[in-house]
Amino acid sequence: MVFLSADTGDNMNRITFPAAFVILMLISCNGEKEESSDAGMDVQTTPDASSDSDTDTDTDTDTDTDSDTDSDTDSDSDADSDGGQPCNPEEEWCPLPDEGRDCGEHCRQVTFTFEVNKVYDLMNNYLFYKDLEETLWLVDLDDNKYRKVAESSRPYWVLYHPTLNDKYLFYMKNIRQGTQENTDIIFRLDINTWHLDNIVQYDYMTEYQAFSLIARNNYLCMFMSPPTGDDSPNKYKCVNPDTKLYKEITDTNWILDDSFHNGEYLAYAYDETGDYPYGSGNHIILKSIEDNSVVKSWDYLGDKGRVFMSQRGLVWIDLRNDTLGDRNGNSSSHNSDIYYLDLDTLKETALCTNSAIQDWPSIDGNLVAWEDQRNSPNPTLSAPQNLDIYLYNLDTKEEVNLTEGYSDLISHVRVSGKWLTYIMHSNEGFNLFAIDLEARGLYSE
Repeated sequence: MVFLSADTGDNMNRITFPAAFVILMLISCNGEKEESSDAGMDVQTTPDASSDSDTDTDTDTDTDTDSDTDSDTDSDSDADSDGGQPCNPEEEWCPLPDEGRDCGEHCRQVTFTFEVNKVYDLMNNYLFYKDLEETLWLVDLDDNKYRKVAESSRPYWVLYHPTLNDKYLFYMKNIRQGTQENTDIIFRLDINTWHLDNIVQYDYMTEYQAFSLIARNNYLCMFMSPPTGDDSPNKYKCVNPDTKLYKEITDTNWILDDSFHNGEYLAYAYDETGDYPYGSGNHIILKSIEDNSVVKSWDYLGDKGRVFMSQRGLVWIDLRNDTLGDRNGNSSSHNSDIYYLDLDTLKETALCTNSAIQDWPSIDGNLVAWEDQRNSPNPTLSAPQNLDIYLYNLDTKEEVNLTEGYSDLISHVRVSGKWLTYIMHSNEGFNLFAIDLEARGLYSE
């Protein structure tokens, strides 16, 4: 079964459980179990390369260029503290519009661009995302403000893979025209000083190229694929931007672009060919970034993928209990569950084994969130319907539906600190919404 098929870069990650387990497979659960398992997300993506002769000069101007991509966002947020002058998000933090679609108690729409790319990142109060006009934006959820970070300029360069840690933003620029044609540059932007550094640069036509970026703690980890025509295996490369220390994560199996790390461990999906009873042989494995050693592996118990990790634990979706899908992944019905691995004890627990589809888990602290289809008229149908977001407390073992009464095409849940974000339809297209979990009485430090 093509359990997962994840696109990186401009494309949203997708599960191909059944034919339509695409884009949003959200679901939650009510049961609990303990077990192990492996699965991966099949991801092949080729980012648009871009090119420009003056990559270094462009990088500085990228942080504040373009006046027409933010018309959606600043039209209602023009209140400058100095007396009514329009706020310019290319040069300063601007207030978010006090409007948007209703999403429930202590919830609000926080992006107002021409749709949001499905690859975005959340760290504490900062939300870093790309819109479909290929502009990167940063939102401060605590202060209700936003700022433009950088913008693409086709056909010269295109920006990809926004990610962040507690101090820096990271993103990649593909250059496709000019004296530095075929160059990929990865930048680091200091959130407080707005200082921009070039930390990685390579020729993607002759060297391994990055198809995704994840920044956590001291490491930026990249899914690396060989240049076109090279049959070398995929790998992960993690770099400490301060020390320039590189660590490589390799495997004898075919590594997939479905991973997450916490600065100490990297979990990723891989594909193992063979005749398996519950899918295509997608597994997950947990390794040490320091020395590529295996920390935890799973015997085959059904496809696994959509990994997400915090300092405390690892979560993923699991098809070990699926009795609806066929071995080739062509069924229109499935039952995916949410599983959790405690990183201190390496004990595995089933957080949700509801008979419906669950998808896109996220974890931070003692909170795990995921998309859930249990309240849909067809809860096992592998096509987005009425979707909810469920929140589970690892300490109290309590589960709550956060979006009851607001079911929609909800996807790509993230939880960090007191904030939970997700993508849902708005007047502008699909945009990001945020729930204040502390105000809901569901978060405490």
